[in-house]
Amino acid sequence: MEPSVSRVADDPQLSWPKRALGLGCGLVDQALGRLSLWKPFSSARFFAEGWGPLQELQDGRERLEALISELQARPAPPDVLLGPEQQVPGGTLRQGSFRSSFAEHLPQESHLCHFELLAPKDPWAVVLHFPGTADQSYGFRKWALAKPLLQQGVASLLMMPPFYGPRRPKTQQLHYIRTVVEFCQQSSALLLEAVQLLDWLSATWPSAKLATCGISWGGAMASALGILAKRHDLAVIPLLASASPEVLISGALRGEVAFSQLSQDGLDLKEAESMLRGLLLANSTAELHRFMAELPGRRGTKVVTQVSAFHDAFVDRDASRLAFGIMQELDPNAELQWVTGGHASSHVAARYLFLGSVISALERLPGPGGDHDAAPVQLVPSPKRAASAPSALLAKL
Repeated sequence: MEPSVSRVADDPQLSWPKRALGLGCGLVDQALGRLSLWKPFSSARFFAEGWGPLQELQDGRERLEALISELQARPAPPDVLLGPEQQVPGGTLRQGSFRSSFAEHLPQESHLCHFELLAPKDPWAVVLHFPGTADQSYGFRKWALAKPLLQQGVASLLMMPPFYGPRRPKTQQLHYIRTVVEFCQQSSALLLEAVQLLDWLSATWPSAKLATCGISWGGAMASALGILAKRHDLAVIPLLASASPEVLISGALRGEVAFSQLSQDGLDLKEAESMLRGLLLANSTAELHRFMAELPGRRGTKVVTQVSAFHDAFVDRDASRLAFGIMQELDPNAELQWVTGGHASSHVAARYLFLGSVISALERLPGPGGDHDAAPVQLVPSPKRAASAPSALLAKL
């Protein structure tokens, strides 16, 4: 099943059989979304404990912007602790960890960043993989892309986000993050850790090309990393990605949000939804791009290939086009590839749909260069700065 490729957000030309198949897959997405409305426990939804301490959202945003500014000026690879090597077909597998630079804004269980590293002997490229929503292990990502890439001589680093897997708070149910504040802090911490890991990968394999990818939420994080890792030469491959977490309330996942808990504290349902939308949009790739555009320093080469599903009910065509438009700011020659089907079906076929897109993006990226030999620095807390985007929203509660 070959993707349809475009450098503009045009609709692909699909045959009637493919269009019919895609419509059926889209209906599956919608059915899965409707199933989320019928749950026996209200705690099995996002934000079951409400908004959280919103001032921490502002503090975390200031911390992220201050540290990203430092990382744009100089590399700061983390002090990684690697476990013993395990032999796997095509290379080795190692567990790794380091203390998050965002730890002060995270629960105790999330302070250590965990990852898995699959690598051949001499990789010509390394891909940093983000997980999708609810992916609390490494198994799916290894099956879908990391193991096939290993056979192509490409290493993979699979990150575990805060609030997931071994980093999940004891009182959190499954992947359902308890508050809006924790939801936003999860992405901020993950992105800061990812920028530092790119520095570490550059120092570990200075002759290897770098890339990042992910599916769904992971694709949105890959897009965001492409923006925040401004000085790095990087292939960016967002898969089924949106431009902001606002799709959580505009797409088929809407039933996963505990609006009843958010429409308290003097807010009615409409006000709560408007407030939530504003906070989520403040964490969009467009906002990150505006912030990074103001930072001086090296601007590395970016090669962008976005893959979207034409009948996706979780991230619809308009959301996909919006995401692609923002990524074109990084790479005027960016490619948008449409695949037949929906969100869920594309996950099932991920190994066969996305591998070629990752390899082709890496092949289009020039070889490494720039500041890999620059002396690293230690990140330190920065003084408080003037309030930014979320502050006006904080005043509403």
